[in-house]
Amino acid sequence: MALNSVFDITKLPSKFFLVIFIVCGLYIFLPSEHLSLLKIKSIEKYDPYIGLGFLFTGGILISNFIIYISKTISIRKRVKENKEVMISCLQNLDTKEKAILREFYRQNKNSIALPIDDNSVSRLMTNNILVMNSSVSKSGLYFSMSINPYYKKLLKDEYLQ
Repeated sequence: MALNSVFDITKLPSKFFLVIFIVCGLYIFLPSEHLSLLKIKSIEKYDPYIGLGFLFTGGILISNFIIYISKTISIRKRVKENKEVMISCLQNLDTKEKAILREFYRQNKNSIALPIDDNSVSRLMTNNILVMNSSVSKSGLYFSMSINPYYKKLLKDEYLQ
């Protein structure tokens, strides 16, 4: 194991850098009277290193914040795009597919046994609207199916009419 993998600075949590940033900032910006209350003496030969530590950790915190914001925006954008695709799938269901989905509400069940060899059931599975439960087959080609939870949130009566 290489020594650099033990001290990989990119794997340290942001909280660690925040603590260093705050401590260095307090040391730099607090008046000497306040530092003496904390029993801290100003050691001027280390001031450049403390200043560099303050700038370095501040830079890491800012870059982590920018990365966090960009990831959050990217995730929200993907969720919105996926939601639009899912709604489009629900709007384009044929009458037999709608009848299959209505059956969940008619029987008031979260899962029902459906024939896997049926074309409409296969299309609903291909579009991830129906998912196969972990329990295997009930009998023959009938398998326990349920509505994908993400689709279930979006499923409205207007899509099943």
